[in-house]
This record gives sequence, C-alpha cells and structure tokens, in this order.
Amino acid sequence: MGADITAALRLERLDRYSYLARPDALWRPAGSRAVYGGQVFGLAMLAAHQTLGGTSATESERLLAREELPLHSAHAMFLLPGRADMPILYSVDPIRNGKSFTTRSVKAVQDGQCIFTATMSFHRRETSVSHSVPMPDVPPPDALPSTEQHLETLLADGALSESQRRLVDLAMRMQQPMPLDVRIVDGLPNPFDETPREARQLAWIRAKLPDREQTVQVESCGALASAAVGAPADDLAGPGSYMHRCIAAFASDWTLCLASLRPHGLSMLSPRLRMLTSIDHSMWYHRPFDATQWMLYETDSPVATGGRSLNHGRLFDAQGNLCVSVSQEALVRADPPGSEAADRR
Repeated sequence: MGADITAALRLERLDRYSYLARPDALWRPAGSRAVYGGQVFGLAMLAAHQTLGGTSATESERLLAREELPLHSAHAMFLLPGRADMPILYSVDPIRNGKSFTTRSVKAVQDGQCIFTATMSFHRRETSVSHSVPMPDVPPPDALPSTEQHLETLLADGALSESQRRLVDLAMRMQQPMPLDVRIVDGLPNPFDETPREARQLAWIRAKLPDREQTVQVESCGALASAAVGAPADDLAGPGSYMHRCIAAFASDWTLCLASLRPHGLSMLSPRLRMLTSIDHSMWYHRPFDATQWMLYETDSPVATGGRSLNHGRLFDAQGNLCVSVSQEALVRADPPGSEAADRR
C-alpha cells in the first residue's frame, strides 16, 4: 500500500454484490498483529456504496444514487484479526431499498472465516432543524509539529535506553507508509512518562494525497482515484463525495481509543501495554466534509473497566462544523504500574 489514501481504499469488483481487497492494498502497521481496522471498515463502506441504485441502473445512475443517498450511520463489529498476506472478500446484502432510507449489510471474509460485519444506513437528503456543539478552541495545525517530528525529537534524547530507542524506532516505522497526516494538539505523549493525563485528546487530521500539495482543493482527483481498481471516477470530486465518508472511517480508528490510555499513564508504545484493539465501531455522518483538508478530531473516554474501554469521537471541519460522531469499544490489556513488563514488547 502506498502512503496516500487513494492506494488504501481500492477494491476489485467481482459481481454486483461482491468485492475483493487484494493483499498489496492492505496495510498492517509495523508492530501490529493484523490489518489496520480502519482500512477494513473503510473498504466495507466503499463496497456498500457500489450497490446503491437499482439492479438495472447505469453507472451514471449509480453515481447519482451515491450522492442522493448519503451514508448517515454505520455500525461495525471486528470479529477476527485480518491478515495482510491474503485477500479480503466483501459481500454486500441489499437488505432494504426504501424511499427515504436504504440499508446494506456487509460481511468481510478471509480464508472462509468472517472477520468483520457492518450494517450501514443511507438517508435521502432532507431539510429540517439544525444545531451542533461548538468546536474546541485549539491552535491551527500549521502551528503544531507532525507525529514524525515529535518522534524525531524523542529519538534525539540521549538519555533513552536501547530498549526505549527500539520502541521509538518502531513508532517511526508505524508511520510508513501512513496515508494520514496527524497533529496532536497537546503533543505526542512521552511513552516513558507514566504521568496520568485527562481522558481526552485533540488532534488535527487529514488524508494524504499522492504527489500534490494538500492546500490545493481536490477538484480533479477523480482521475487519480479512477486508476484504483473498482473506484469510480468521481471518488474525491468535492466535499460531498461519498469517498470522504470512507476516508473518515479509515481515519477515525487511528487515534480513537488512545484517550482511554491517558488516565493510566499509557500510550501505544508503553511497555506495560499488552494489547489494544477495536471490538466494535459506530459512526454517524451529519453533513458533507472534505477529508483531504484539516479536520479536528476530539476524542474522550468516559469509562474503562473489565478489560474494555468506551471511546467517543467528534470530527469538525476547519470552519467549526460538527461533521461526524464516532463511538467505539476497545479491548485494553495492560500490566499495572511497577510491573516487570519493560522488555515484553
């Protein structure tokens, strides 16, 4: 998989309701046991969108259906870890085609086993009441260092032990290839500082595009995306494009459950952390947005107990509009403070 979002969200169409993700397009971050869950979710959304429109509809009619019936909610369960060395088969069940609402069920299968399921609902646009909570007041993304810059600063610390340097080096490799640009507002936590922090995190996030400046509005990206197998020509043509919802699914899983680690002095690189993985993941889409432009991702964790944490997220566009709400339960396995786990990872 390349370090841009168009390479991360590609499917091969087998028939009207079956789609295949080839291994060369799957991403297993360094140090991870499985294919990145956000990619599994985003590809399932991509498959579901391809089935909108009647069975006899032309391609242009299907494109129109994807715009007239925007996805408004998606509810997923991660059942088994996905392998990056074998394809994932996505099967879509067209449960309902209604006047106002359309429903799809998606199943992801690897080697004959179901690894993921999701139910997705599409709602024809309506005009009614409107309100939303305000976006938090934070510094702009250009004033903040990137994740890579944070890690380079940490790696330059001469006081790090050899095992600590190996962990930071692992984090650097997790960023390659990384189709997301992430700027943590209060800085990337030092994995070797176990000071408890608030169970809340703010981060600017945007999808990376191939070989072009992110500040340019995406008007002709359809030509780029159309080279990806199974991706229609309108993929990123404007903020209202359905592909931005698929990108948000990909992005939302990256930092969502990290807020639940902060009160316990943990981070993704903490030696005490043995496992952190998504159990389920739900998303609600409120209004159009452009996922290739900066969006503020506010996440918090109201509770963690019994080996599970509950995590909520809100994605705001740069104008302060709440565009997406997210909830996820995650499996968290960690050793208590002071345990002899420093070399476990």
